[in-house]
Amino acid sequence: MEKIQEVAELQENGRFANGLLIDALPTNGQFKPTMGSFCENTSARNMENVWKYLMDDEVRRIGIFGMGGIGKTTIMHHINNEPLNEACNFDDVIWVTVSKAFNIRNLQRQIAKAVNLDLLSYSDETKRASELYTTFFQTKRYVLILDDL
Repeated sequence: MEKIQEVAELQENGRFANGLLIDALPTNGQFKPTMGSFCENTSARNMENVWKYLMDDEVRRIGIFGMGGIGKTTIMHHINNEPLNEACNFDDVIWVTVSKAFNIRNLQRQIAKAVNLDLLSYSDETKRASELYTTFFQTKRYVLILDDL
């Protein structure tokens, strides 16, 4: 818990209103590898894992979670931008960003808009959910990405 608090304080102290400040480290002539290759390998490995689960017919839901800024959305952008519906027989790939002021009605509206479904005539949350379910049930294979949930 102490380390988590320390990291949170360091992150808060490192925020700059107008951009990012990086101080160059003094060098003594020796080359020191950066963390870039490590992060790239980790990102690629994580993306491979997500792909593996997406291709598994037994997997129905994938949850990706972690601290802000570690690349969750970036990985999902790569997944979203791949030709999922061509290469993997997905009928649809739907991306919805969940607002910080979350409410179920708004989420249902955003999902319905993404699949061209009109829910304006339904005021009941359960009925809207039923209509969304029916729409998705008629779609054989789809990927629904809920970002910032």
